[in-house]
Amino acid sequence: MAYPPIPLIRAILAKCARQLVARFNSLNSLTRQTWILTRFPDLSIGVGVSIGPRVLFRITDGAGIVIGSGSHVGRDTVLVAKRGSICIGENSFVGHGCTVVANSTIQIGADCLIGEFVTIRDQNHGIEYSDVPFSKQEMVSSPISIGSNVWIGAKSTVIAGVTIGPNSVVAANAVVTKDVPSWTVVGGVPGKVLRKIAPACENTQPREAA
Repeated sequence: MAYPPIPLIRAILAKCARQLVARFNSLNSLTRQTWILTRFPDLSIGVGVSIGPRVLFRITDGAGIVIGSGSHVGRDTVLVAKRGSICIGENSFVGHGCTVVANSTIQIGADCLIGEFVTIRDQNHGIEYSDVPFSKQEMVSSPISIGSNVWIGAKSTVIAGVTIGPNSVVAANAVVTKDVPSWTVVGGVPGKVLRKIAPACENTQPREAA
């Protein structure tokens, strides 16, 4: 009686192990979602959302957070909405260790990629008075808007009042202090335009006959 070759058996066992791990992770994520939704009634989670371990939610003062269907929030991420709102579009990815804090409004479009340890804050401490500690001055807030299909590289920072147009890229470790046009790559501190991205329709124009 012929037996299957050892490599084939190993491949089958490895596939089964991967499926078991995926189902276990999915069950863990569903359990976390159920517990989170019970604790935070102002949180809305779409279908097929994945939430990693140790994600911290803080929703106060009538604020709200919306996570669109098919999106992923990585482990150890902090999502804080105080009086404001955070909206993450469908099929977006938020890497582990990110910090997103909204005192006003933070809008993240669909199909976005947010690298690990990215910081997005729509507020800053006031610096109007020289004789008052910064920690005691009134917070100044301004909405942040991030369009669809935006890739923000690891350890970048997006400050209050910034709009990032769709189909743009923010290089790793950049600090975005000004609006970013669509189809643009920015990088550096502060972020500056590095180059433009040609839309797909421009890359597929038919060539003229020779």
